[in-house]
Amino acid sequence: MLRVDVREGETAFETWASHWDQLTQNAELATPFQTREWQNLWRKHFSPHKDLLSFGIWDGAELVGLWNFSRGVIGWRAMRPVGAGPSDYLVPLVRTGASGVYEALAAAVQDYAKKSLIDLHEIPESNPLVSLLKSDHSVLQANCLKIDLPPTFDAYFATLTKSTRYDVKRKNKKALQEKGGAIEWASDRSLDRFIDEFFRLHDLRWRSKGLPGAFLGRRKPFQNEWIRTAHAKGWIRMSGLRIDEQIVGVIYAMHFNNTRYFYQAGFDPNAGAVSPGTVLMISQIQSAIEEGATVFDMMRGDEPYKRKWAPTRVVENRRILMTQKNVLGKVGLRVNEAGWRVESKVRARFEGGSLLKSPKANQNPKPDSESSSNDTE
Repeated sequence: MLRVDVREGETAFETWASHWDQLTQNAELATPFQTREWQNLWRKHFSPHKDLLSFGIWDGAELVGLWNFSRGVIGWRAMRPVGAGPSDYLVPLVRTGASGVYEALAAAVQDYAKKSLIDLHEIPESNPLVSLLKSDHSVLQANCLKIDLPPTFDAYFATLTKSTRYDVKRKNKKALQEKGGAIEWASDRSLDRFIDEFFRLHDLRWRSKGLPGAFLGRRKPFQNEWIRTAHAKGWIRMSGLRIDEQIVGVIYAMHFNNTRYFYQAGFDPNAGAVSPGTVLMISQIQSAIEEGATVFDMMRGDEPYKRKWAPTRVVENRRILMTQKNVLGKVGLRVNEAGWRVESKVRARFEGGSLLKSPKANQNPKPDSESSSNDTE
């Protein structure tokens, strides 16, 4: 018999901490964004003064489901999942094989829609919550391209088009042989330098386009602290291309739960001749396969350059709004809908220009319901 436990305040982050960590290990759909480490840092940097509301589902003494929310009042009560903004997936943690957990979470959260606006972000279309929740508004928020990795790099490389294979070999030869370049990976000793180079190159790349990039305001200190925290856990995979003693490109990725997550990148706009994006991306994919990853997740954003790496699936993330049935609730719904329209335009411009583009009908990947944005050129 499942038991629903709804707690306000710090319970999930303190009293339930060990249960949370165990649940993360037992949830095959867990991503870095559901970890206690990510959500604790998100609270610290983005929502230090807002109330917390945690929905825990228990099977006896075992926590089998967890979903944390941040609450605030802006004319009406509003609840959003902890992690909204920098997180690419914001589903709850659910123990693998546990039955009835999504139904219990949906019912518990739905009940709060009677007194709060509930603004759910980055919910994959294939997640059971999409059909279980009765929403007032649901829109496509982002497409996330994924590569289902074969056991060997040679098998993966054979899935690329002939022109892409030729392009990769040519660019690797130019950068690593003709220019004497080298791919380096962040270590305990070099992590600080990699972080500094990553932010420098990311800002440099986007300023060359007249855009501010993805790390405005609180996002940069949040990511700075997260990278260090996650590196200590063994989750960070930062790689850089060095040419003539200069780092000209850095990819920031994470390795978690048999998945390599390509989160962001930074490149010197004057280093296009050595194509640091192509050289680093293929090395990240090869590294992921060698470490036993079964998925390479290119995260939100359906930019054309991602398509050349032969993604096999498209995960369609949705934003879902629910609210109380009164005048205040309707006002809150309309304001959030308007805000979403503005946000989608801003994100599409600042995060790659095609964040919300639908999958092309003539390309192989299918939406995940049927089966962060960056720039690596």
